[in-house]
Amino acid sequence: EPAAKQTRTPAEPYYGGAVIEPDVLAQVPALGHVLAWASARGGTFDGLRLAIDEYGGTGLFAARDFAAGATLAFVPRACALTAAAARASSLGQRIVAAATEWDLLDECTDELLLCQFISAGRNDASCEWHPLLAAMPAHSPEPCCWPEALRSELDGTPVGLAVSTAVSRMALYAARLAARLASKGIISEAAAAPASLLWARGMYHSRGYTGRIASLEAAAAAGLPATDGQADGVLLPVVDLMNHRHGQQITWLVEADGVRFVAGEAVSAGEEVCTNYGARPNEELLFSYGFVLREPAADSVSLVLAQRLAATSAGPAGVSRCTHYVRRAEHGGVPVSLLRALEDCAAPAAGPAEGEEPTAASGEGGEEGTLVLSPDALELLLAVLREKRDALRNSAAADSSAVKKMDRTAGIVPSDVYQRGAVAVYRGGQRHVLKQAIAAVRDLLKGVEAAEVEADG
Repeated sequence: EPAAKQTRTPAEPYYGGAVIEPDVLAQVPALGHVLAWASARGGTFDGLRLAIDEYGGTGLFAARDFAAGATLAFVPRACALTAAAARASSLGQRIVAAATEWDLLDECTDELLLCQFISAGRNDASCEWHPLLAAMPAHSPEPCCWPEALRSELDGTPVGLAVSTAVSRMALYAARLAARLASKGIISEAAAAPASLLWARGMYHSRGYTGRIASLEAAAAAGLPATDGQADGVLLPVVDLMNHRHGQQITWLVEADGVRFVAGEAVSAGEEVCTNYGARPNEELLFSYGFVLREPAADSVSLVLAQRLAATSAGPAGVSRCTHYVRRAEHGGVPVSLLRALEDCAAPAAGPAEGEEPTAASGEGGEEGTLVLSPDALELLLAVLREKRDALRNSAAADSSAVKKMDRTAGIVPSDVYQRGAVAVYRGGQRHVLKQAIAAVRDLLKGVEAAEVEADG
């Protein structure tokens, strides 16, 4: 049953049925403002309690029992901040108008515009979304906002490349458009600073809920973003305080008038209410959220395969890029999809020459038939895997020390100790995956070469 309605005087704010612990309000007074703001717009958080979590931040806890299938929270459409909402705002329109005049519309992508809006709105009390933005943490957890010395620890890894690309892209935006907007008084100089823009990017990536959680039809009906490849996420108040718990049963329902969070399993009073980012590898978790899971299933190495596409009647020539995740052997190992894609790149057109026998490698063929591999494709994959392994060798001892330091720290782990430990856990997982993958590909190569010798004989 719903908790009894809070007893309060008319001057006290209504928190949509939620309770805020005094130490939370003392730590982040803005959380009271955003709860009142969201509740006034139709948000309901009945039975939730905001309290200090095990990490020293603010988490959501159950103030009463929730049965499986019960609504945990409802966030109305009016509280959903998207790229479309930022673009439609008066500030968004002024930015787009200025960028059009200066021939800089390429700097007005959905994500860049939303980040600029977040950066400006956090300190602008006149902004409609100020209560939401002002309640966000002062520091972003994801590695684009880490100190440069710590970011450099990721050099040579896929996360390191993604981080350096994102930081460089934001610096370019700041120099080309944000600084000019500030000079014209459209935004403040503080809102145009690269550090503030990177913070805004971190808030969007680490706290946003993706539009992929629902059908495109439902998302469109609710005015929420579709998966357009740019900024398909949505920032939602209060529920963005949920921490991730692997395997947590929770459903996000996009409805015509908002987003409903439904318990997939019973939640007892006093238990933390968590969300679930899905079965994502540490590479994605570290890049977007700044944490890793110490579970074998989360270890992976990503390989991006680029393939040139010929011009057709449907479109011009281009390049297709697809990411494949190599995991521990017990969690899939080298994916057959990667092997197939490598062979397609190596010999996309003709197949075996006249009189030549095709060579089959072991693997699950599925509905696509037997997997046929050439030694050249396997040699290429082996060289790439070895290069990635060799790049991680020199940091093994330091990583081991970082993990031990993190594990020895009592209580709440300082952010710099955790971040260095997270890098070590991530790289350690990669070393394990690469060792297994190299052995597996070598075995495949031996099998292919043996089959070719047998065919020649």
